[in-house]
Amino acid sequence: MQFREKTSAKIAASLEEESLKIFAKINEIANYLSFGNFGKRKKGDGDDFWQFRQLNIGESANKIDWRRSAKTNQIFVKEKEAQNPKRFQFWIDARPALHWSSSPMLEHKFICAQVLAIGIYLALRKIGQNPSFIGHLGNPSSIDEILGCANNLGKMPPVANKAGEVILASDGLEEIDIWHARIANIKSRGGQPLLVIIQDPIELNFDLSGRVLFNSIEQFQEKVQIEDCQSIRKSYLERYNRHFDALRVLASEMEVPIF
Repeated sequence: MQFREKTSAKIAASLEEESLKIFAKINEIANYLSFGNFGKRKKGDGDDFWQFRQLNIGESANKIDWRRSAKTNQIFVKEKEAQNPKRFQFWIDARPALHWSSSPMLEHKFICAQVLAIGIYLALRKIGQNPSFIGHLGNPSSIDEILGCANNLGKMPPVANKAGEVILASDGLEEIDIWHARIANIKSRGGQPLLVIIQDPIELNFDLSGRVLFNSIEQFQEKVQIEDCQSIRKSYLERYNRHFDALRVLASEMEVPIF
């Protein structure tokens, strides 16, 4: 009984930690999209409002406010916002690889992406912005409509219907060429992509030891057995980090913020 109580407490603590990480990311992205404090605008000249915020990965250096940045060790942008609502569209990567987690204590990456998308969607609606889901006409308002749209995200390709922000939630593990084509397609239609990366803890640190059988959940369901996971940990992490370094370079070149 004591062991079961300790196990339950450990699971609860892990779920709480993951939930806090998700809510922190929702807050960070919503603040970025609404230019601070969930749309509490600051007075400026004419129809514009502004505030300082930190420069994000993928943003052009032309946006930097060097006078403000010189006062600290951080790089700041002076952000302006028109009073008119902006357009935001959401897309979630629905590949089989995202319907997975490394532990029963963790939600699948796809579920985490849904929670992030819904949280940001609701935050943007609350401050009078104009969010929508790719593949869905109109702006769902009831929780049932929103959940229905979130379940269908990923069935349509990530394209911009009109000019505005296109928020892409994915694990980022597809080939760089695929990401280049995807981003270029959105930009050619007048959209501005923003990439939200969903990662499982095991993917980040490969904290495994001993013999492990890996079952692919992609189309061919390949199985690979590793006799000693620690023996390949270094090479795995080098390849994993090299991929995301390349993705960050691409994002910087194409001016796509990454969170």
